[in-house]
Amino acid sequence: MLKINNEKSVKELVRMFYNSKVVSSSQVTTKDDGYSYKTMAPSWTSNENSSYMSRIIKNGADVLAIAGSFDHIIDMALYGARNIYAVDVNPLQFPVDWLKYQSVLNLTPGKFQKFVLSTKGNNMLSREIMESILSKTESCPEKEFWESVYKEKDPLDIRLNYLMSERNYIKHRSERIIRFDYPDQMRFRKARKALNESNIFIEEKDIFDVQVSEGSMDLIHLSNLHNFYLPEEYAENIKKLSKFLKKDGVMILYCIGMKEDWFEATKAGSDRIKLCETDLNMAYFAGNQLLMQGVQQQIVFTMILYTELLKTFNVEIIPVKTGNGFIAYNTPTDIVLALKLK
Repeated sequence: MLKINNEKSVKELVRMFYNSKVVSSSQVTTKDDGYSYKTMAPSWTSNENSSYMSRIIKNGADVLAIAGSFDHIIDMALYGARNIYAVDVNPLQFPVDWLKYQSVLNLTPGKFQKFVLSTKGNNMLSREIMESILSKTESCPEKEFWESVYKEKDPLDIRLNYLMSERNYIKHRSERIIRFDYPDQMRFRKARKALNESNIFIEEKDIFDVQVSEGSMDLIHLSNLHNFYLPEEYAENIKKLSKFLKKDGVMILYCIGMKEDWFEATKAGSDRIKLCETDLNMAYFAGNQLLMQGVQQQIVFTMILYTELLKTFNVEIIPVKTGNGFIAYNTPTDIVLALKLK
């Protein structure tokens, strides 16, 4: 069961959708810099990797998470989570989440691949498949949102102008990299069954403002949210959030493009990160020093955050194959930080 609590009207959501920004900043953002996550276009798919989930999530787990593009939520259910409370400060993610949920429930694996994951041709978000999904669902604000958008825009226009990163797939004719398990044909029907058996509640809220019972969560999943905060501030927020974890609960931070040896060097006390030229996509920077400095700052801030977290948590470093989430990196891995209170 999926329940979405969105206080925005359909008309307001559509207006926000058309005015959203399809670019993001590689630097830590501020509330007024014009790149706030709240003003970004919604992400259609996640570039994270869920390969660690099967050993982290317990059967029947209670989870608090960032809603995001919903891919990680589906894999959480696939691996046993049954009560998932997901929040997001960007309400434009909710129509995407609803549509992803309905796509898993109502499409065959083949049609899901075409409608959700394909990047070439006219399959993705095709009007025919969209109408098929909408015809099988009950009335709700998210359904009305898509009906309204499809009256005014065609699928290609939606991809080019209103969904994060989709323009790059079209421009470069590139394949979508998905490192989640649920789209696999052998797991897809199991994921559908898991969604039907799970209670998923989504609402517009800052995860650091949620109020749940202390000691009630097996897992708190923060995705790559740290990139939107200064490291000391984020570490303090995490400490406060940890009171919601059960005794053996785990908190997950996802660090896109990071390398294990950077964290090991930081833990050993080194104030220098060994950054090879091949770690970065130099063609992306094209001589733009400000952009280069932003990426270097992102690495430094992540290491400062890690240092702060070691004071309060036992931190397991889990390397996973990169999903190429940030075009600025050529690194082979992303890093998952699994935190448990000391």
